Amino acid sequence: MTVLASGGLSSEQLLVFWASLATLLGVALTRFMGWNLVAGAIFGVAVAVASTVVLLRVLADNDALHTPAGHVAVGWLLVEDLFTVLVLVMLPLLAVALAAVALTVSRREQIAYRRTA
Repeated sequence: MTVLASGGLSSEQLLVFWASLATLLGVALTRFMGWNLVAGAIFGVAVAVASTVVLLRVLADNDALHTPAGHVAVGWLLVEDLFTVLVLVMLPLLAVALAAVALTVSRREQIAYRRTA
């Protein structure tokens, strides 16, 4: 585990931090623009994936791509991108499941209301 000069954080911790920050900033920006949370999360994840390209370019420009720290960084970026693909594939299924749950709760509330009325 390589420790960088950024407050003693390892490269893995920095990658997770910056990817999370990019996602959260994307969500915050889209919420400010009036988007719903799911759309904001998709946008935030897309921004985090775009950071992969930027970091690879920075590593290459600084001749750090073929160092042990560069290898760790690229490995984490690949894991992050694979996770992002998984999340994007699962979002439609999650949306259908959440809609079904919301419909079930709504129907139960209607039935309970009819019984009390």
